[in-house]
Amino acid sequence: MITNERQYRITKSWLERFEQARAGVDEEGASLPPRARQALRDQYDSQVEELREQLAEYEALRRGQVAVLELASLGELPEALIRARAAAGLSQEALAGRLGLKKQQVQRYEATRYAGVSLERVQEVADALGVKIHERVVLPVAAGAPDQSGAGSTHDPASLAGLLARAGVTHDDLAGRLRVPPSVTLKLQRGRIDPETVPEPLLEGLGEELGIGAAEVRRCIAPRARTAQLAHARAGTQGRRGTSKASVAQPAGADERGLVPFRDALASAPDLTDEHRRAWLETEGREG
Repeated sequence: MITNERQYRITKSWLERFEQARAGVDEEGASLPPRARQALRDQYDSQVEELREQLAEYEALRRGQVAVLELASLGELPEALIRARAAAGLSQEALAGRLGLKKQQVQRYEATRYAGVSLERVQEVADALGVKIHERVVLPVAAGAPDQSGAGSTHDPASLAGLLARAGVTHDDLAGRLRVPPSVTLKLQRGRIDPETVPEPLLEGLGEELGIGAAEVRRCIAPRARTAQLAHARAGTQGRRGTSKASVAQPAGADERGLVPFRDALASAPDLTDEHRRAWLETEGREG
């Protein structure tokens, strides 16, 4: 996540380096076996995609293209405050001035993601940024009690990340249990993967961890994916309204909605291992 202009410039510089390295793979890796050369390309592609996403997010915030930041849990509030500062066009020093603090204190807040900061201080930061926080508290439904959600479910269907957090399952733990790279489970939580392309056995595995069915897991992924689609569409609209050179960074292999098929996300994962490949072949066999 990019939090200031210095990090923005550094990230752009790294993106240029990785793009140059990716362009030189065929020439410099000519002595490598084809599979090794393709693995190297995939690693560069994944890193380039991640950097482009970070740059696009920061640029959208700075241009005022983001009006609402969705939270899956209170744990996401610190990063939302950092994004809100960027969207307001405030530097860390400017925010510190509004709070009557030194710049270094705000830097520490953001570097630690507001760890140990009091709720009162968090509210002061939100007030200084002029943001409003609307957090919905979803209570567990007692056994046998009628569902009052109106959605036919005792779970919040808008957030896979929220369900995992309530179950105490990190994406690293989940990746180990499902035998997929952690970067892929993280993309699922962020809504970067087309939910219709997620294999049924994987949905069933997720459902077992959360105590829900595969169909409901797919619905949990879909809202986050729709949010990603909306942000992508808004950015595209803003780009068309600007100069002819305006463009929208899109993940490698993404469709017109900005979503990546599960198979492509897996193939380009930088943390993909031979064990993951074997597990994927087993999954394809079960689906067939």
